[in-house]
Amino acid sequence: MGKIFISYARADEEFVLKLAKDLRAAGVDLWLDQFDISPGMTWDEAVEAALEACPNFMIVLSENAVDSRSVNDEVSFALEENKDIIPVLYKQCKIPFRLRRIQRSDFTGDYDTALAALLQTPGVKKKTGQPTPAKSGEGLGSGKKIDGELERPALTDEMDSRTLDVKKKTIRPKPAPRVEKAKPAVVH
Repeated sequence: MGKIFISYARADEEFVLKLAKDLRAAGVDLWLDQFDISPGMTWDEAVEAALEACPNFMIVLSENAVDSRSVNDEVSFALEENKDIIPVLYKQCKIPFRLRRIQRSDFTGDYDTALAALLQTPGVKKKTGQPTPAKSGEGLGSGKKIDGELERPALTDEMDSRTLDVKKKTIRPKPAPRVEKAKPAVVH
């Protein structure tokens, strides 16, 4: 099983953060912008590197996601790169044409039942030796807001707040490009 990139509309972040915390608590290896992009990193470069590195792609579907240009770009990239697609239906919406043939995990009903089923999905199965959360919402962080921000999981010894290691690709802010002065032409 490889890492899962989670694509979603920012308007759905409360649900997505809960889902991501529950999946991580169950031992699922995932990449989520709010967990994995540190201050000072270039957002679009980090997203692109993660999209390239993650063999699995989870799309959280809602009208917000269907209307999001960023989400549609990420879906197109995942399909073009033959990623394993895992659609998660958060709210009823018109499913994009290219995703209609792929079986969805339906979270429009009971969350805990849908989470248990999702954890049995190929590509999502938890790593061995990891506990499954007993109730929804249990997992990394408290989900509480501190000064208007959701509490973030603590960094581990393997993580650095200034870098993102995605399959040995480390992204650091790029220095400004060097501009060389044109050399005068020599005429003989």
